[in-house]
Amino acid sequence: MPEGVEALLGTRDGSLWIGGKGLARWKDGVLTHIEDLDKAAIRALLEEWNGALWVVSIGSTNGLCRIPFGTTVCPKDKISPLIM
Repeated sequence: MPEGVEALLGTRDGSLWIGGKGLARWKDGVLTHIEDLDKAAIRALLEEWNGALWVVSIGSTNGLCRIPFGTTVCPKDKISPLIM
């Protein structure tokens, strides 16, 4: 489980996303740690209409990431880092 939980989001597929220092997903009794964001400080989570997850973070990813169906995309060259 991420330390210092800052963001929670229940999504339409029955998942509970947990953001803090890192990101995790609780679904069907299983907690899955998202390794691509393990050093990020997650500040906000949002579900897109198609089920993809948007993650606002500071730290190693510093900006906006999208998790479309099992992959993590943090296009640093296309999206400016957010200043929190």
